[in-house]
Amino acid sequence: METKLRKVIKDFMNCNKSNQNENIFRNDSTAQEFSKKVQSGNPKAQFERNGVVPTEFINYLQSAKIVQVDINWPKGSIKLKQLADLLEGCYKSVMIKRYPMLRRSFT
Repeated sequence: METKLRKVIKDFMNCNKSNQNENIFRNDSTAQEFSKKVQSGNPKAQFERNGVVPTEFINYLQSAKIVQVDINWPKGSIKLKQLADLLEGCYKSVMIKRYPMLRRSFT
């Protein structure tokens, strides 16, 4: 799941710059607004090097009501594996229901 989630996060970070039809966030204005805040190099570099998920992606998940507001998020930065573990359980079905285009990423 981590590999698939990595692609989802990369699509999220590039959804403003991408006119590609294969970007899963191409028609999601909420994702595009949050993605604009990730355009600086540091969050992207941290994700590529260390697997640290950009805070704006977490904020997007909460804002789009993909994850419950009362989820017990780890303190500090969240690594890709931690996020994958959180989403693997009860949140997977919610993500697929709300965003059918993510079905292949989370099944």
